[in-house]
Amino acid sequence: MLHKIRIPETCRPYFEWIVELQRRLLTAICQATPDEIETEWIIAQLSDLDAKWVRTFCGRKDNISGVKRSMIDHMCTIASLPVDVKTKLIEEFDRDREFQKAFEGDTSHTYLSKLTILEAEDSRIRQAVRGFFESFYDPNFYPKQGYQILQVSGRLVRFDRDIFVGKFKAANQGEAVRPLADLEVCPMCDGNLGKPEVDHFYPKAHYPHLSCHYLNLVPICSNCNSRSYKGEKSPLTPKPDPPTVDWFHPYLRSAHDDTFEVQFERHNGRHVPVLFNSHSQIQKRIDNLNKLIKLEERWRQALSGIVKATIGDIRRVFRRRRKILGKEELCEQLQEWADSASEGFRLIPHAIVKRYYLQSAADGQPHTFDELWISATDTDTLG
Repeated sequence: MLHKIRIPETCRPYFEWIVELQRRLLTAICQATPDEIETEWIIAQLSDLDAKWVRTFCGRKDNISGVKRSMIDHMCTIASLPVDVKTKLIEEFDRDREFQKAFEGDTSHTYLSKLTILEAEDSRIRQAVRGFFESFYDPNFYPKQGYQILQVSGRLVRFDRDIFVGKFKAANQGEAVRPLADLEVCPMCDGNLGKPEVDHFYPKAHYPHLSCHYLNLVPICSNCNSRSYKGEKSPLTPKPDPPTVDWFHPYLRSAHDDTFEVQFERHNGRHVPVLFNSHSQIQKRIDNLNKLIKLEERWRQALSGIVKATIGDIRRVFRRRRKILGKEELCEQLQEWADSASEGFRLIPHAIVKRYYLQSAADGQPHTFDELWISATDTDTLG
């Protein structure tokens, strides 16, 4: 969400197909009794789908730790719920699948409140609701399983997680994002993307309705997706209405580079990058993003390497020119490097913090310029 990203539009109808499949099946189950829920009955409800695929789908077990029950088991449990509870379940699903309206200023509903059903005392009910919705993603969206989606033309199109990631990369490169550059870094932290993992921005454990929502799935780096950073934290604030107001969102409200600047403070002998915006609402969103993935802490670690590399670059310039540059000359060189770092936005990991640090030094800010000068010249004064 640090970088503006685009949804692969070719994937959007496929996700909508999966969400509609969830809705169709949920409605059918909520109108049935547990005795009716068996594989052949489900095949009849989904008569437009391949019967063999439906049989496999019904028998697959969820990947929820400590649960591991089949989809058909979860369906039977949901069918056994009281009518009013099943009605509530469908209403919450329909409401939350339109959560993007909260970002558009719609205050007629409280979108993305945690499922009432998940607060039930009966753990088996909680597990059934989670298992039903989550299984559409894990394991059914995983490679070697996936979906065969029938097109109007009659052609079947395979769709799974790896296909989505590939199309996401294509949608965020070259002509697709002009005037933006290709995206080769993690859109959430600006670090090395590596082999991306697909994050549920609103965790499916808490918001299972959104397990396959196209606006809730974003490829990010494995570090951001780990429990040490974002993990299953919910980027929402309970009190405000809507609860999204104090947060960025990968597709709906990104914190791209013109939303903030990076300042540097000296703590315990080290520079600490601090994201800043003069507007209090935007600063609140920046602060929440920082807490969500510990961004400033990670950028501080990256900055150590940037400072060390810059000192080495300065020393090489001194050797090449056979003299120690004066302050004005060095600032000109630092400005050139800062401009070069700007060209690496979206392409080179941590180019944002590098650019702001070099710009600070190029502007002659004492706390950054002095650090580079003193270390590069092996002196303790500017002379």
